[in-house]
Amino acid sequence: MIGCVTPITAMSFGIANAPVQRPAIAFFAAIWPCAAMGLHWIGRRVLRRIRP
Repeated sequence: MIGCVTPITAMSFGIANAPVQRPAIAFFAAIWPCAAMGLHWIGRRVLRRIRP
């Protein structure tokens, strides 16, 4: 979540060394948690199928 939340939060508070607001940064911030949720979902499905 740090890769998603930190740049957006820094921009919204107007921090001087925050990244410049660009559509690419907003797109990355939206895709980052979606990718994490997808990997989590896949991992759960794989681990459920493993039998001891």
